[in-house]
Amino acid sequence: MTPRHHTFDEAAVRAAVLAFPYAFRDPREPARFLVCPDEESRREFEEQIKENPKGNTPMVLIIEVRPEEIIINQFAGGEETLGPSKQFLTWLLAHYDVTVRNESGTDLTDDASNLAD
Repeated sequence: MTPRHHTFDEAAVRAAVLAFPYAFRDPREPARFLVCPDEESRREFEEQIKENPKGNTPMVLIIEVRPEEIIINQFAGGEETLGPSKQFLTWLLAHYDVTVRNESGTDLTDDASNLAD
């Protein structure tokens, strides 16, 4: 997603992402946040990353936050990431006028309100 006017307020968006109880910032990529399904997996994934920084990214909800773009990758985490993904999308659409595109670049802006339903 890209903002139609100006840029995203990174601090506000980061705060919204970190409001999820099992979210954390990926120390390997400061723009990337990982939203885990529970506390146990959060602790496990944080430890895995700490022990092996070059390892694979956990299969969880991934949200990348940059001033000019936000990427939501719910597919990495499967069905358990759908709820947090929709909650974040709903928050984002309520706070920003955005252009929404899928991973293929197809413009979904007109359908954006339905994406969060």
